[in-house]
Amino acid sequence: MLKINENTPTGIIADSHSKNSLTIEAIHILKGMGAEEIIHLGDFCDSLLPEKMDDAVKIMNNYNIQAIMGNNEYIVIKEYLPYHQDYFKEETISFLSELPFTIIKSDICFTHSTPYNHPAATRRPLMEYIAILILEKTHQFRITFRGHSHSPSLIKINGESITEWGIESQTKVSLSKDGIYVITVGAIENRYCAFFNPIDNQLTSISF
Repeated sequence: MLKINENTPTGIIADSHSKNSLTIEAIHILKGMGAEEIIHLGDFCDSLLPEKMDDAVKIMNNYNIQAIMGNNEYIVIKEYLPYHQDYFKEETISFLSELPFTIIKSDICFTHSTPYNHPAATRRPLMEYIAILILEKTHQFRITFRGHSHSPSLIKINGESITEWGIESQTKVSLSKDGIYVITVGAIENRYCAFFNPIDNQLTSISF
């Protein structure tokens, strides 16, 4: 579990699936908006495009992107790397092997699908996780940012009920300090990303 500065304006990207030129485009957009750090919520690689993995990891390293384990990275590590070690650069193997399942900023969690530190969480259905939150009434995180689902959406949990809506592009959403949110940022391969400023607790959904 990696913890980072909780007050830093943050760009959030996810599910680029080795669309490397789009990843770079999103990074420049977010930096232009004032993002001091950028977090990739996983699936920056694509298990069906092994020839692009070295370049995908090079982007993460060159732009100092904090990255999270997605289900595609996990498949690569467990089902591809053991048989094709010589296919990838050493820095690619090292980067993939050190990926965390979550990144934590105080009461905010960044994850691929659901905020648990085990492999199944990278592909666990969102509504199954929401049901557990409501049933157990345990909200470890005020905000959970996630990828995996490719369209941006916001869920607010109100006791035993939820409110869910899609987030329109270029829309700024002010999040209440006492709200519980699960936010899907959308996929880079569909040209979605997000900018979060924890100082004013405001989220901007971006389509580019």
